[in-house]
Amino acid sequence: MTRSLVSGVARCAHAGAATLVTTLATTLASMTMLAGAARADMIPPPSPHGATAAEGRAITDDTRFGEIGRPGPDPGAAVTPPITTGVAANRVGHVTYAGARVDVPTSARFSLIPQTALLHISPYAAGDPTVIVPYVGGGIGYRPAPGWSTELSGLYGPMAHGIESWSAIAAVGKELGGDWSRDVPPPVAIQLAAAWNRFRWASGEGPAGATITQWFGQAELLWRVTRRLQVIPRGMVFVYDKSLRGAVGPRLGTVAVMSQVGVYAPQAMVGGRVGYLIGTRVFPFVDAQRIRYAADIGNGTQIAGGLKVTLGRQSSVMAMGGILINDVDGPLVPAAYDLRRVPVLGTEVELSF
Repeated sequence: MTRSLVSGVARCAHAGAATLVTTLATTLASMTMLAGAARADMIPPPSPHGATAAEGRAITDDTRFGEIGRPGPDPGAAVTPPITTGVAANRVGHVTYAGARVDVPTSARFSLIPQTALLHISPYAAGDPTVIVPYVGGGIGYRPAPGWSTELSGLYGPMAHGIESWSAIAAVGKELGGDWSRDVPPPVAIQLAAAWNRFRWASGEGPAGATITQWFGQAELLWRVTRRLQVIPRGMVFVYDKSLRGAVGPRLGTVAVMSQVGVYAPQAMVGGRVGYLIGTRVFPFVDAQRIRYAADIGNGTQIAGGLKVTLGRQSSVMAMGGILINDVDGPLVPAAYDLRRVPVLGTEVELSF
């Protein structure tokens, strides 16, 4: 990677986080909003540096929810749900992203959700900078009725390497059918989310000037085909307030800053996950997604596999890995950095107490 591109990446990496709050991102394994549980794989925060920073988003998956698990106590009851904390990390090449959140119930219906995240990019070559970008944020959770869950969250990336970012997300989840009192899970659960991301470059050298805004909508459905087989289709659509086609010269590396999925600014994504419960604790799964990048950059296909193990009620550990294959070209694809094959790795731990 050339020195100029690395510099561009260092200026933009943290702008990619919308997170997921991103969640990243996500993200990666499962922020079970329906369960009222805190998951660390929220939509990840803005990626601070052009093409390379975006790399770190691919593993965060395209969703901040992932597999939907069993919810906590009935929100209509007087029992306050347990405190749940989640920590997730993913690494793609030289890019590492880690996030944590804690869901602290204040009553049977409401909860406070402090969040934090850290992005680290190690040097690509001798003389390249090491980039570390922190994020802080939080949210409010509300369970209005049995089977319903909502959340409103925000994340702030303070000015670092010449870029500043703000993110906000509103989400709602609904379970259809089932009876947890009889240990019968709902056959279908739906999650919808809408997010807003605003990025500002101190130098004015963003992909379309000093600022750009990204909106996206996300839908995910969990279908329990049988007691053990789960199918989770999902999709995302992205809109920008300015065209990305003018991102040439020093602006080139900033296009990837908005890569909520894949490694370049996305336009749409469709994908899904299929998993099978073995026994009562082991859940292997395969995951795939097809990404359409904005501004005619091209397409990306991500294929991954993973394993989730339940440690106790609302406590689990997950690991996954795979590869992102990009078919891209054109003036908005940096020639100095090869992103045609990008390995993805990730892990998550969730604890309830």
